[in-house]
Amino acid sequence: MPLQNADRQIDGHKYTVRTFPTRVSLEILARLTRLFGPSLAEFDEDGFGAAAAAKTLVGSMDKVDVCQLVLDMAETHHNVLVDGEKMQGENIFDLHFAGRLGALIALVTFVMECNYRDFFDLMRAAVATVKNATKKAAAETGQP
Repeated sequence: MPLQNADRQIDGHKYTVRTFPTRVSLEILARLTRLFGPSLAEFDEDGFGAAAAAKTLVGSMDKVDVCQLVLDMAETHHNVLVDGEKMQGENIFDLHFAGRLGALIALVTFVMECNYRDFFDLMRAAVATVKNATKKAAAETGQP
């Protein structure tokens, strides 16, 4: 299957994101998991625990080079076009997003959606299955 492209308007610019080749995708996913994985464990089944999750996320940031991770997701692999042009070079990246970190976060989120949506959907379904099985087992044994 060829690499796929998707477009989104963010903060007045058209961003085109091309999916990563599989090996790049796996390497970046491993880094994302090291960054976000521990903080996700802080949420309970009702979605509470944001304060603890934020604290854990901040603590995880020193284990992953966040700047390089974002550069790899948005610039290094030439998978993002801005208004039809490649975003090449650290200076172009820095100048384009200077004072626009919200736009950068929106772009990184878009890159993650394009590359990992099916993975996250699968993980969400797996977690729901485990939760349902745990609740069923607890109900059968009379445990809360």
